[in-house]
Amino acid sequence: MAAERGLRRCAALALVVLGTTLAACHGSSPSSPNPPALLGTWHVTKMQFVSSTNPDTAYDYIANGATITVAFTADFRYATTIQMPGHLNEVNTGTWAESGGVLTLTPTGSSASLHFAMASSGGTLTLVAADADYDFNNDGVAEPATLTMVLVRP
Repeated sequence: MAAERGLRRCAALALVVLGTTLAACHGSSPSSPNPPALLGTWHVTKMQFVSSTNPDTAYDYIANGATITVAFTADFRYATTIQMPGHLNEVNTGTWAESGGVLTLTPTGSSASLHFAMASSGGTLTLVAADADYDFNNDGVAEPATLTMVLVRP
């Protein structure tokens, strides 16, 4: 039951938190990729939530066995595939936009958008959402967190 809840939470929080908006922090970055640089498939090598109230508390889905890929298309759509050992794959889709170093994702069927500050270096894309939520103690109540994702080209 806890593993299944963890998979659902992973699916819900991996780029497509239906009904929740993650506001991005705006900081300086090495460079912000332009839309053509986003196109294609990316592998997520880090998806870490860090508690805003206790920075020593963190959870990284990739470090705990998840495999996540994200594909951005030229028609401004994206698809996220999430694989957790022992569970069925989950695919989530939506639309994307980029402006001023902020990546905005709108999941299919949701009016809420996700906002990530972006930084790129070579074939690595880093996304940071400062106002994320995550249930660190599995009590059904999400706590404030920062979400950092690192994506690389295959």
